[in-house]
Amino acid sequence: AFHWVVFNKQNKIIASARLNVFNSLEEFPYYLSIKKFSLPDIMPFAFFSRLVVHPKYRQNGLSRKLYNDRTLFCEERGIIWSQVFINNEFIMNQFDKSGYKNIGEAQIAYHPCANPHSVNVFTKEHDYFSN
Repeated sequence: AFHWVVFNKQNKIIASARLNVFNSLEEFPYYLSIKKFSLPDIMPFAFFSRLVVHPKYRQNGLSRKLYNDRTLFCEERGIIWSQVFINNEFIMNQFDKSGYKNIGEAQIAYHPCANPHSVNVFTKEHDYFSN
């Protein structure tokens, strides 16, 4: 996992994001929940996860900055496809605007003791060098 953090002037963390990189679908912790989908077989792939912004600092473009930073990270390493699990309508719209496609719902439990819940699975094959 790779992490990005944003600090305010008082050196307090106000936003953070994580990106996981996997070398096979089988090593992805949620593989059994997503194996029903038609997914690219090009490896590695990236999983966008754990984006948080402190409520006082929302609406300042921090989510977009963290998205762009993670996308650049993928581009620099030749990672050409990624996925994300989303339930929030606003965030779904943001990823849709960025070219991600909702390929369906999956039942995910983030912890072995947790009950599974439904998430929307979004994927994107990046074409960094087409422009």
